[in-house]
Amino acid sequence: GTDAAIAAAQQLPPLAMLLAASLFATTHVVLQSPTPRTDNEYLYTFDGSCDGAQCDSFCGDAVGTGPVTTLTPGPLTVRWRVAQSHPPYKFRISLNRVPLTDDNFDDPANLLGVHTGTQEYAYDTSHEVIIPETPACEHQPCTLQLYDLYYFVSCANVRIITPSSASVAPPPSRLPPPPPVSSPPVGPRRLAAAVVNK
Repeated sequence: GTDAAIAAAQQLPPLAMLLAASLFATTHVVLQSPTPRTDNEYLYTFDGSCDGAQCDSFCGDAVGTGPVTTLTPGPLTVRWRVAQSHPPYKFRISLNRVPLTDDNFDDPANLLGVHTGTQEYAYDTSHEVIIPETPACEHQPCTLQLYDLYYFVSCANVRIITPSSASVAPPPSRLPPPPPVSSPPVGPRRLAAAVVNK
């Protein structure tokens, strides 16, 4: 199976390892939303940087490539496809808050959430996270990383735009009420007419 092939490949010299990886590469996990940086299948590494709970600085493709998704601070449902599940059936979602870098995903301060999956072979799943206000990510994209706590990752370029206070409609103004309309005074002629008609 694929797991046995991965274990065998780890014992190979670097060049042979690269060639072997190209033969059985599969997308074991891929983001659906936000849009992933790339849809190619080389989103894992055997260099030891992604193993178990650690995957600090790997996304598969060069930083700054691929589409950019614009987000706003607050709740976000991250969705992804599991093409082949692995123990421990958990997924970590992290946000690197330094634009145009793929580093510090292992930093607890960058952790957005941990999702417990199932032992199904393949399925779609999601997890809600809270996107923090991140001024550094407004003009240049930062990186959201999904890691399956095994080997495989999927990353998305995200800009985080905080709505400007100027875009918030001001409250309605409170104008003073108009003055009451007074009746016209009764003149002498109208008073005389009233006496005659009486």
